[in-house]
Amino acid sequence: MNFCDFIKEARLRNHITQQALAHTLGVSRTAVSNWESGRRTPDVKRIIDLFAALNITEKDIESTEHISLNQNLVDFNLSCLNAKGLSRLYDFYFDLIQDEENIK
Repeated sequence: MNFCDFIKEARLRNHITQQALAHTLGVSRTAVSNWESGRRTPDVKRIIDLFAALNITEKDIESTEHISLNQNLVDFNLSCLNAKGLSRLYDFYFDLIQDEENIK
């Protein structure tokens, strides 16, 4: 499954409009549209925000065999992440965000 399909499916499953998701994330509706169409890929921090906004859990990620990212669009130069890799990425950034909050 493409990453763009994964987030669109999650958004629709949660009955959230592109505009509402954009507002929650502090981005434009066009940005959300670009992510869902595969024209752009959100940065890693934004992916974690997407997971939270769309109620995507680690279990959801693990149930997805493979989530592909277009290498040309990804700032951190990963051509694809399998469910385990995406889960590890989620854990890493969740821990990082928690650490930042604890420092404040």
